[in-house]
Amino acid sequence: MNYAAVISMSTQTINIFKEMRSDKKFDEMWDKVIEMAIENNIEPAQLPRKKKIPMRFGGGGHQPQKIQIKDYYRINIYFAVLDIIVKEIIDRFQENELEILDGLMNVFTNENPDEKLLDIVCKTYKFDNHELQAELKIFNRMFKSKQINSNNSLFQNKLDYMKQGEIKDGFPLLSEILKLLMTIPTNTASCERSFSCLRRLKTYLRSTMGQERLSDLAILQIERNRVIDSKIVIDEFNAAATVHGRRLSLI
Repeated sequence: MNYAAVISMSTQTINIFKEMRSDKKFDEMWDKVIEMAIENNIEPAQLPRKKKIPMRFGGGGHQPQKIQIKDYYRINIYFAVLDIIVKEIIDRFQENELEILDGLMNVFTNENPDEKLLDIVCKTYKFDNHELQAELKIFNRMFKSKQINSNNSLFQNKLDYMKQGEIKDGFPLLSEILKLLMTIPTNTASCERSFSCLRRLKTYLRSTMGQERLSDLAILQIERNRVIDSKIVIDEFNAAATVHGRRLSLI
């Protein structure tokens, strides 16, 4: 996907969430929730239990609730969740970072790359602008002369052409750009989507767990869908047991 499209999608997503952050939208959702609760015989929403403030801190025997149930869920749940989502999207898809990624793609795939994006790429990664332009002219002319007919995208065709023979050795700057495009992650890592597993691994009862053990357990939990060869694990365990002499070998 073009990184310019990513910027547009993230911007429109933010706008949609901001439109949802209104009393009118909340009222519509609240009415639907109440209707679903009645249909399924679910108890209506209640305010969470409020801690009693000690007398010495200004509390008293009678502390009336000053907020309605609907207002509580609108302010503390609905609006709060939307604000967090918008903030996380803005933090993840910062425009300046996506502009650099878009510039890398533009330089590699276009015969006449955008001068502004070319300048951004050169300044960011300290490339010589004139040398990069010279490489682009020669590479694009060589690529065009090959007349590659394929159903693949232009990026894939240029990537395949670059991998042929020793072509990449003659274009060091373009090779660096290609490495950056191939190694910069564009999706969220599975571990970022699984931080909640830390709550299950390191509870108050196990707060003395060391960092190394916590990290290993977290990896096992996060990557639990990966197939692990038990024979390799046993061999590594036995090898460590032989070296340190502190553990029994597994049969």
